[in-house]
Amino acid sequence: VTARYGKPVLIENDVNAGAVGEFYVRRIREEIQDLLYISVGAGIGAGIILDGKLRHGLRNLCGEIGYTVDSAKQIVKRSQSGWLESRISREALCKRFEEYRQYGLVCQEMVSYITELLSPAIANLVNALDVDHVVIGGDLVLSIGETLLKSLEKELRHLTLAQITLQGCQTDYTGVVGSALLASNTLLDTIF
Repeated sequence: VTARYGKPVLIENDVNAGAVGEFYVRRIREEIQDLLYISVGAGIGAGIILDGKLRHGLRNLCGEIGYTVDSAKQIVKRSQSGWLESRISREALCKRFEEYRQYGLVCQEMVSYITELLSPAIANLVNALDVDHVVIGGDLVLSIGETLLKSLEKELRHLTLAQITLQGCQTDYTGVVGSALLASNTLLDTIF
């Protein structure tokens, strides 16, 4: 792509860009090295930053938590949504909660449903990666806000081995901030 346009090109997953944006915004205010960013909207994904570095994984699959399984009987295929994504994506929630589909209204039953499914996935990542900063973002979370964060926080208290800081996004343009930082850092790396 770079050869075609004669300019450097950077392609990054939107959730990873969001993770970078949230990491740098927080890093300005406090000393953090690790961050788990969960985005819930049309789909669900995680951006994982450990020791100040965004993780991609060997196959660029790091953070694909939509494919979280709930039993050994599950079959994971790239051609279909994963178990978790098929339950708490925007489309899945619209099928399950009529008032959300028609009017965008969120009821307590919906918050409880999301919490029941999402809190174990977050806890497993927190326990496995030993991170203490978790940020929840994405369109769905923006529409629900503090109600969901408080519900998740309550559940995570007894599901994680360490006390974690759980917050919503600190910027409205997390992905844009992250993309700009990734691009500028990549450009700086080519200079130095």
